[in-house]
Amino acid sequence: MAALYPSQAWCDEWKKAINANSAIKEAGKNWGVGFNGNLVFEIQPKGGLETTTHVFMAVEAGECMECRIIEDPSTVDYGVYVKGNYSDFKEVVRVTKTSLPGL
Repeated sequence: MAALYPSQAWCDEWKKAINANSAIKEAGKNWGVGFNGNLVFEIQPKGGLETTTHVFMAVEAGECMECRIIEDPSTVDYGVYVKGNYSDFKEVVRVTKTSLPGL
């Protein structure tokens, strides 16, 4: 069964897809090394999403160590805050894996 966004199951699948992608590992080998590369994505309604959601992703040296839905971005330590709508977010995810079910 496909994990639907937004859910922890979906975040777990995205994390696996990122960590399985050798191009991302190579391109991100210096990301978060010596600086806070953790990300918060604020995903606003559009294209099927009805409420704003936030995804926290801990990333360092080409590896995603944590990915989860959060309620309040002020509760996590992040260095990058990305804000956009759900339709655009789907395109970002497709770069990491061309077919992530449930998004």
